[in-house]
Amino acid sequence: MAEINCPLCGKANPDDFEVCQYCQARLKPLLAPDSAEENSLPQDETGVEEPTSPAAAEIPEWLQELRQDEDSLELEPERSSDELAADISEATGDAGSIPTGTPDWIYEVEQETQRDFDHIEPPPPSPAEPGPEPAALPDWLESIRLGLHGTPGLASSQATEPVESTGPLAGLRGVLAADALISRSRGPATRPAKLRVSANQLVHIDLLRELVESEGKSQPLPQKPSISSEHILRWGIALAVCLAVVWSIIFPGQPAALPAFQEETAELNRLIEQLPDGGQVLVAFDYEPGEFAELDAAASAVIDHLMIQGAYLTLVSTTPLGPVLAERFIEELQPVHHYTAGVQYVNLGYIPGGTASLVMLTGNMPRALPYTIEGLAAWGSESQPVLPPLQGIQNVGDYDLVMVLVDDPDVARAWVEQVEPFISSSSPQGSLGMVISAQLEPIIRPYYDANPRQVHGFVAGLRGGASYARLNGREELVRSYWDSFGVGLFMAVLLMLVAGLMYSTYPLLTRPSKSDSEVKG
Repeated sequence: MAEINCPLCGKANPDDFEVCQYCQARLKPLLAPDSAEENSLPQDETGVEEPTSPAAAEIPEWLQELRQDEDSLELEPERSSDELAADISEATGDAGSIPTGTPDWIYEVEQETQRDFDHIEPPPPSPAEPGPEPAALPDWLESIRLGLHGTPGLASSQATEPVESTGPLAGLRGVLAADALISRSRGPATRPAKLRVSANQLVHIDLLRELVESEGKSQPLPQKPSISSEHILRWGIALAVCLAVVWSIIFPGQPAALPAFQEETAELNRLIEQLPDGGQVLVAFDYEPGEFAELDAAASAVIDHLMIQGAYLTLVSTTPLGPVLAERFIEELQPVHHYTAGVQYVNLGYIPGGTASLVMLTGNMPRALPYTIEGLAAWGSESQPVLPPLQGIQNVGDYDLVMVLVDDPDVARAWVEQVEPFISSSSPQGSLGMVISAQLEPIIRPYYDANPRQVHGFVAGLRGGASYARLNGREELVRSYWDSFGVGLFMAVLLMLVAGLMYSTYPLLTRPSKSDSEVKG
């Protein structure tokens, strides 16, 4: 049996072995057929078709990209057996034990293989398959195809057209000449100078012209008459009312009856009647000068009653003009009662801060109002004692009665809601009374009707003052006010009745009669 020496270890092996039985190295080389010859064989002669894997179409794109990258890599060229032997000898360090040359049997095998392939002839080239015959096209489709490729007469006509030699269109054929366009231009068509306008249209044209021309002209404003019928009517009504009021004052006739008994007025009268001898009363003048006529008439009978009872009065105000109004009010009653400042009454003036500082009256009054309106120490000093109206007074709860003269609803609510609870809790005898204008009665009455009462009695307007004066038998204090007030109201009602009668009868008097309308017809 022939033997083959291992190219790696050099030991003998049987010739039918493909690998060395000692080092497992390959004994026979692998010889692949020539790729050129393989590719030249037609598919029909081989008889074997390359199977197409159904999964090839399902390979994802990212995997196909990876395969393309692997195919693009340059493979390392195959090295010869001498180079492999040299690498092995360098790695083992014993180069003498490994043959460096190529064995003879390898060359013999290569020559035999080459002789086997030389006698094979390449197959003849397969004849080209004939293509499909041209289809017969319809006439309409053939005309479209010829139109797309151009008609034969079009090229000849374009060749005869002149070529532009100057300007930005140089080199182009078929350019329109500017002279031809200019010669074709015509002017606008002539229109008749005179339009056909009707008479009605001429009237409207003249009216429109007058309106446009008048817009640019300034026109003087019409002068109003200095005295019109409206002014005369107003002056006549005012004169009639004034004459009636003045006549009742200058020539008093039969006195008008005073209003009857009122519950809230009688309750305030009872509170003043129950004051002890030398009782101390706080009087607040919280109204504006514009309301002094109504409130003076309403409060004169009340303050007169307090002076008759001999009460000591302390005057304050939450308005800057209140102290001045208080002094004027007391001076009007001086001829009858002879009240002296600092003895029977004291005017502490304006409460700093207005209604927001009413809470100071519930605390330390000597600190809140230390001086009188004359600048004297109201609560005493080393040189003078405390004034009689302020003896024993430290806050508003020490007074026997608090009387508020007010015309403002906000000020009235401030006194009721801030001061009255302190008065009721400080002394069971303490009470709050009010003299208000007639317009405040709907606001104050709920405080009076409450249970317990927050306002213990009040006088509302001139009517309430007249009723209070009638209770005390002091009708002369309000008689002049009440008579003039009654005459003025009577005249106002009479004028309204006369005006209504004239307004209803005037259209009947100015309406034309039937005979006149028939004559005109």
